[in-house]
Parts: sequence; structure tokens; C-alpha cells
Amino acid sequence: MKIAVCDDEPLICKEIIRRIRQLSPAEDVFEYHNGKELLDSGLSFELVFLDIDMPEMDGMETAAVLSRRRRDTLIIFLTASSEHIRDAFKVRAFRYICKPVQPEEFHEAFFSAKNELCERVMISVRHDHMTCTILLDDVICFEAYGDGTYIYTEETVYTSARSLKSWLEQIGDHCFYQVHRAYAVSLRYILSIDTNGIVMRGLNMEIPISRRSRTGLKEAFLAYMKENAR
Repeated sequence: MKIAVCDDEPLICKEIIRRIRQLSPAEDVFEYHNGKELLDSGLSFELVFLDIDMPEMDGMETAAVLSRRRRDTLIIFLTASSEHIRDAFKVRAFRYICKPVQPEEFHEAFFSAKNELCERVMISVRHDHMTCTILLDDVICFEAYGDGTYIYTEETVYTSARSLKSWLEQIGDHCFYQVHRAYAVSLRYILSIDTNGIVMRGLNMEIPISRRSRTGLKEAFLAYMKENAR
């Protein structure tokens, strides 16, 4: 796992790095002292410990750029104040740790992040004569066409020769629900469900929903929201 620690106080950086290496010595850890330095590195990280109050470019601005570059990066904010908690969740922060950092809180946050990363599922798609690897959590929906499937993400629509049925058999119950004979949607991307269809985050079209799927989808979506509430 590639980890960044970014704080304008060098002693805080050293403390966080020391704690990481105590818990998991094999990780690749990189140290930065402001957001611009972190972003200018050009490196991609699975996990970032990020101070909020930094000069030049604060943690919120830095987190917003990191999320645009790589949506699946987990961000754990570090701060001496609790006033930014609401803002932290706007940029999909994984955790929020107050300074001075307590060992138990750090231990819980670090291993929760590590477990989250280990549980992520990747799928391989043959697209434009190339094999692409996609994080399943980045898939908004699958759409059947003929014998193949369109796979929608926020950045790209992939074309697969595999059938929708084949994809659903592979991914099992991984947060997807078949709402129509031609569509299966990711519960994590649903914004609203009504009688006409489903509005999905990151998708500029409404997904049709069959009458018999509506009740089951609402129940599955509610269960997903309860299970994943932080």
C-alpha cells in the first residue's frame, strides 16, 4: 500500500509515520509538508493522512484535487479543531482524527482503511482491443445491448462482449441490483428513485425501472444506506 502523510508540522509527520511503521512495516510511506508539495509529486496513493490547517493550500482544497485525480483514495484528516468535520465529509473523508493523535484512535482508523482497501474488487474488461482493469466500486451501472454490455463509470463507458447475466453472476451481491431486464445499478450511486426511473450520480440519463423491481430496489437501497452510514 502506498501512503502519503501531509502536515506542515514535521514532528507530526514523523509521529504518524512512526505509528504506521509500528503497525505495518512493509508499507511505502511518503512525507509532505503542504498540499501543493503532495500534489506536485505526481504520485498516486491508496491512503492519505492529511492535515486540514496548512499554509498555501489547505487540506480541504488538497483533498478535492486528490479525489478528482483518483476517486478511490482514502483520506484521513488530521486537525486540532472539530469545526471542519462537516466540510471533511463533503470531500468523502474516510476518517477524522483530532490532534494530539491518540494511539487507539489511530489504530482503529488505520486498520479500518487497510481492511477497506483489501476488500475492494477489481474487474477486467476487454475494451477497444485492450484489457482494462476497473475498480468495481467505480461502476455506476451495467446496460445490456444485444449479447454484450455497456459498463458506465464517471469517466468512461466501456463496451464488453460479455452478457449482463454473466457480469451479475461474477459480481454476485456486491452492491448491485438488477432494476430492468437491460440494467443493473450500483446502490452506492443512486440519488433518487421514483415511478419513472432512477437518477444516478455521475450519469446524465435516467435508468428505467420495472414495476416489479421497484419495491425490492427501495428495500435494498435502504439496507445499503443503513449498513454504510458512518
